[in-house]
Amino acid sequence: MPATFTQRFQVRFDECAPGGTARASALLRCVVETAFGHSAQEGFPLAWYEARGLFWLVRCVQMDLLRPLPYGLRFDVTTEVVGFRRIWARRENSVRDAAGEILAAVTVDWIFTDRAGHPARIVPEMEAAFPGASPRMEATRLHLGDPPAAPPQAYVVPAHQVDPRGHMNSAAYLDVFEDALADAGTDPQQRPCTYELEYLRAARPGEVLRRFVWRDAAWAMVVTTAEGLPVVRARRREGGMLPVGP
Repeated sequence: MPATFTQRFQVRFDECAPGGTARASALLRCVVETAFGHSAQEGFPLAWYEARGLFWLVRCVQMDLLRPLPYGLRFDVTTEVVGFRRIWARRENSVRDAAGEILAAVTVDWIFTDRAGHPARIVPEMEAAFPGASPRMEATRLHLGDPPAAPPQAYVVPAHQVDPRGHMNSAAYLDVFEDALADAGTDPQQRPCTYELEYLRAARPGEVLRRFVWRDAAWAMVVTTAEGLPVVRARRREGGMLPVGP
């Protein structure tokens, strides 16, 4: 079995919504940081990527948020690479409190890219460090219905939401989604729930995006460029699936 890596975090005050529990975006940031930590432990720190012009970008996320994480809570994120194919890899992550109680389960598909953001072949030394190639593993896709005819809301990408790669951080789209849910009178901190996100292209600081949010069987969001090109698709379903296993 692939080796696992665990990193401990504590819910900070500025990561909490009204009511004192961590936003979904804060948890996703911890999951991403744990993946970076695992990579560094296996000999691939940030400097290794920068020297070669190679980078991992989040492609798809499924977050089963089972219980709220209150301010001050210490929790562990455990990650493992469960499979990869040519240019992408899948990590499964569990989030547990100090007593070992499961709080969330997060699956992330990552795509390997070059300096220009184009897909790149996973290098042999990384394949050796994270064994588990899965030829039959299929990349996740999120299929949503058409948004309603109502006009979208404009969203300008602020500089503080831009990551070191120069584009809007993947977790920031969760904040955009949850802001829309709050505007619609839904409490985004309600648990359990499941978030699904598919990232299709990068957004740059100052770029004007269009946000469509609607509800049918579940809440859905599509973010596009001003020209209508899809940037992110997202869905929130009430309820969560408890993962099997220790």
